[in-house]
Amino acid sequence: MRFILAAVVFAGLSMASTAPAVGSTLQVEPVSIDVAHGNRSETITLRNGGTDVLKAQIRIFRWVQEKGRDRLVETRDVVVSPPFASIPPDKNHVVRVVRVGKGPVSKEESYRVLIDQLPTMADRNARAVDFVFRQSIPVFFSAQKQKPSQLSWAIYKKKTDLIVVAQNSGDERARISKIELTLPNGQSVTFGDGLVGYVLGRSSVVWTKRSAAKGTKDGWPIKIKANGYGSTIQSKASLKTAK
Repeated sequence: MRFILAAVVFAGLSMASTAPAVGSTLQVEPVSIDVAHGNRSETITLRNGGTDVLKAQIRIFRWVQEKGRDRLVETRDVVVSPPFASIPPDKNHVVRVVRVGKGPVSKEESYRVLIDQLPTMADRNARAVDFVFRQSIPVFFSAQKQKPSQLSWAIYKKKTDLIVVAQNSGDERARISKIELTLPNGQSVTFGDGLVGYVLGRSSVVWTKRSAAKGTKDGWPIKIKANGYGSTIQSKASLKTAK
């Protein structure tokens, strides 16, 4: 199997292009949305904690994972309203997330709401930027019956890089933080102290640690430890060479 050695694009709950502009601070709640079966909408609250009027663009995309990587796809099944906001200082603005697709949710559906704080005229004059700050909010619509997440793990090496693959055979996503590998030689390899990403239902994710496979051998038994939803994940896998 051929793997793409790339970091997960939307592993975190928010992404910043640059630091927020002085005097204009965008605050977003909640940072993750779960829409229970039978419900079709939820809300996101944007707050301007700064001293200037804040303008924002809000978009939503279907979130899928292909070949171990995150991908955002245009969708008409879920919409956000309104798609633009102009928020006075110290004020809130409510955005609705609505599922308009007529078909039932047969398994958990995953989306990402991208909220871009748009540049002021001063920002545009100072530098060419499309947005000042971006937050990415995961949104999940639940099905009436869905299989809980169930992870299987594989570990590969390609030259000196160490590759971890998590495969989710369930319908629900798995939230993964602080992956730690223990090698037979006593070496410990970690993939971040906090959130490292989600493994969506019926999908897989690839994480790569550069130069971490030096001195390793095929067949080495490797212990895997990670944090899930309020629980510790423990597993084992034999090291293989990626083709």
